[in-house]
Amino acid sequence: MRHMKTPGLKLEEVFKCLRSAVQDKSDNKQAPWDSSYLTGDFFFIPPQEQLEQQVVSVVLPQSSVSAEAPKIIRADEEVWLDIKNSIDPEDFRFFQ
Repeated sequence: MRHMKTPGLKLEEVFKCLRSAVQDKSDNKQAPWDSSYLTGDFFFIPPQEQLEQQVVSVVLPQSSVSAEAPKIIRADEEVWLDIKNSIDPEDFRFFQ
């Protein structure tokens, strides 16, 4: 998990760090290996430059921005909206 949280570390590099850590912890008794069909780079957390490019690419022009902000609703609120008018006790059984 520690290596997955490192920004800019490619998946193959995460596996290499993990492999090295396992070998160290097991006194070289374990040697993990991997097999992959990946054809491109995969990051759990992309490099900072890539994150900045993604943010820039999703900014909308001022003229197309809606006057109303999108509504954010939590999962528990959504479930409540589905069952609040129900008269069936079973609907409320798991909603606590």
